[in-house]
Amino acid sequence: MKNHYEPLEDPFIFFISRMRLKLSNNSHKGHWRNDNLMALRQRLLEELLELDEALGAVNPIAINIADECADIANFAMMIADNVRNGATILQELKNDHSKPNPGN
Repeated sequence: MKNHYEPLEDPFIFFISRMRLKLSNNSHKGHWRNDNLMALRQRLLEELLELDEALGAVNPIAINIADECADIANFAMMIADNVRNGATILQELKNDHSKPNPGN
């Protein structure tokens, strides 16, 4: 039986390598498990805008577009990983409300 995913192997390996490179280049920023879901979502939306800019460039550069796609995928992966490890929007909202408000 033929593996229908076989033709996807090269693009998958390329894409994963871009994701890993981007994560490695940003490792100084700390682990995403320290970020809340909404902050990660906001970063994902920012990366979507960066992809729009890369696609709309006068002379679009393929690797720049691929890297923006990798950034988007990384933030989606971070959100999925945090949820898999127990992060929830409700818990984050509860934690935000339990913090003292410095303005009061």
